[in-house]
Amino acid sequence: MNKKKHNKLFTATKIHLKKEGKLAPALIVEDRSDNFAVLPFIFRSSDEKFIVMEVAGRTAKEANARIKSITFVSESWISEINKKDAHWLDPASVIPSEDPNRKEALVMVCSELDDDNKENIIVTIQHFDRKENGKIKWGKKITNNSKDMEKIDSNLLKYFWKGYLT
Repeated sequence: MNKKKHNKLFTATKIHLKKEGKLAPALIVEDRSDNFAVLPFIFRSSDEKFIVMEVAGRTAKEANARIKSITFVSESWISEINKKDAHWLDPASVIPSEDPNRKEALVMVCSELDDDNKENIIVTIQHFDRKENGKIKWGKKITNNSKDMEKIDSNLLKYFWKGYLT
């Protein structure tokens, strides 16, 4: 998925979230003919989401789908790294849902493999506040091209590719 398509999809997702007040996690799969499928992404635990993603990849392979890109979109808790705080010496030690300074965000991660199976990713994260009346107030938007975002890894989407390629 190119940046233009990614940005259009992100904008459409923002409109949906603002209108509905909530967003179910979804996996958007694009094939090599530029057809899209939007799949609800339901899981009960953090471990289960990786299994579900790998099964989705395996299912696409078994259906002989010619996958071009995959995109995961969800509301999420985000922890921002403040390198002055001692607990941020190991960023992986803080679980965003347990961070008292967490922020709510709309997250979209797109992953595609080139001809050598090297992953290229596009990430957009936009903070938001959910007001008491349910209205959404948008905050800072960052992308993986932003100086505000250090390293991006699509661990979850790698499980799709694992199921699809093996």
